[in-house]
Amino acid sequence: MNSIIVSGGWLATFWIHSTILATVALLFAWVVGVSRCELRDIAWKMALLGALVSSVAQYIWPETAWGIVLSPPTSFMTTSLSTNSDLLLDAQGPLSFSNTSLFDAQIASETSESPQFFSYANGRVATTTFRVMNVGLVGCFVVGLLIGLVRAASAMMEIHKLVRRAKPCPNKAVCRVFRRLNVQLGLPRWTSLYVSQEVTLPFATGVFRPCVILPAMTLVERLDAKQIEGMLAHELAHHRRCDPLWALLAHLSVHAFWFQPLLRLVRRNMRRDAEHLADAIAYRTLGDGLGLARCLAALAEWIHTQGDGQPHVATVYLFAGHSAL
Repeated sequence: MNSIIVSGGWLATFWIHSTILATVALLFAWVVGVSRCELRDIAWKMALLGALVSSVAQYIWPETAWGIVLSPPTSFMTTSLSTNSDLLLDAQGPLSFSNTSLFDAQIASETSESPQFFSYANGRVATTTFRVMNVGLVGCFVVGLLIGLVRAASAMMEIHKLVRRAKPCPNKAVCRVFRRLNVQLGLPRWTSLYVSQEVTLPFATGVFRPCVILPAMTLVERLDAKQIEGMLAHELAHHRRCDPLWALLAHLSVHAFWFQPLLRLVRRNMRRDAEHLADAIAYRTLGDGLGLARCLAALAEWIHTQGDGQPHVATVYLFAGHSAL
């Protein structure tokens, strides 16, 4: 029971820290503006994981803590018990607990005369209420965490099935461009390129086995070499930034700490800025953003004419929503 009380206090402390950090991140992002996506991205990630680190550190080293540590009101009960020890003593010595009727009579007589007894009783009620609240909070936290883990596991299984159904890219020229960009961005050589009929937009996925999946139409819908190069550079930039890993961490944080709605806002802004930063990395890698811009325009046209019919976009980004194109 004590561990549950400590856990409930830690969750409340996390809520305080995350509220402070998320508010600071939102204000900082508003001040620096969209032109400084690098700084905004750091602020989002600090808000996402900073509260977790600081709240854990506060319980390990309370003397270096900031903010408030919430703990059960045990000191009040201890004080009440020590100051009301006379309630447990008979006039001639200690009260025998084997004689329960005498004990009840003693308590009944003291109840009508001693306001300190009511302080002790109120302390017991307050402590019981505190325990119940902690049990409920910890229980909801565990349920939210399990839901997040189940959804994340389900998403990963769908991605794994999608990758297994996809085929290695048959276009050798596209594969050569992919390998060259892979080396330029310093990514592992085992990063794979697949083509799938089940998606309408390209995406990067995989934390331990990174890969890029292209829609089959990108190879037949009159995309020229510059457009394909820009598209591949953008998706590989997501792996360079470890965006699939951050998407997973954000997903688990939002579901585990469901009682902090600011985390959802942080995740949405972090995902949006990740797209801009991937564009910036692709531009610096290619030295020319024209091909990437034309590729994005073509993809947006496909979405406009066919609808955002890719069933795995939300799965790949772990229920983050539809494409911003």
